[in-house]
Amino acid sequence: MLARCGSLFGRNLAYKCWLQTLRMKISMIGGVSGQVLNGLNSIIILGAWNLWNHRNQCVFDGASPSISNIISTTFEDLQQWSLAGAKGVSYLLAQAPRDS
Repeated sequence: MLARCGSLFGRNLAYKCWLQTLRMKISMIGGVSGQVLNGLNSIIILGAWNLWNHRNQCVFDGASPSISNIISTTFEDLQQWSLAGAKGVSYLLAQAPRDS
C-alpha cells in the first residue's frame, strides 16, 4: 500500500492514500473501532488542518514555527468539536487523563 502511495500524482491523492493507510493501521492495532476510531480520525484530520494553517502563518505572515502552538490550538479545537457534538472526540476527551 505504501509503495503505491509514492507513485501517485497530486497532493490530494497522496494525502488520501496516506490517510487511508493510517486508518487501516489504526484499525489493525487491537481492533480499534466505533467511537475510538471516529475520535482518532477527527484528531488526525484536525491535527493536519492545524499543521497546515500554522505552516501558512509561518510562510505568509512571518510567524515563528511552534509545535506547542499547534498542539494547544488542536486541543482547543477538539474541545470545541466535543461541545458541538462530535461523539468520538467527546469519548476520547473523557478518557484522557486530567491535569491535577
